[in-house]
Amino acid sequence: MKSRTCGRAAVRIHSTSFGRYITNKFAVKDENGMEQYFSGIAATLQRKILETELTIYECEGEEPEIKEWFKTINIE
Repeated sequence: MKSRTCGRAAVRIHSTSFGRYITNKFAVKDENGMEQYFSGIAATLQRKILETELTIYECEGEEPEIKEWFKTINIE
């Protein structure tokens, strides 16, 4: 079994999800339950999102190990 290594690089989302959101691949629901694509939100909020410093975790290991690790970091 491969050991997993995770290097700590401050948002707990998958980097692929972040990339997909800012490229309008999916929407998120706002406080009113309305779906909002990145291109549809206010420019000030877009800038805030794009300029936010992120913590990036780079992981190696088998898929079940990585999924378990994400469960752990998502409840911190």
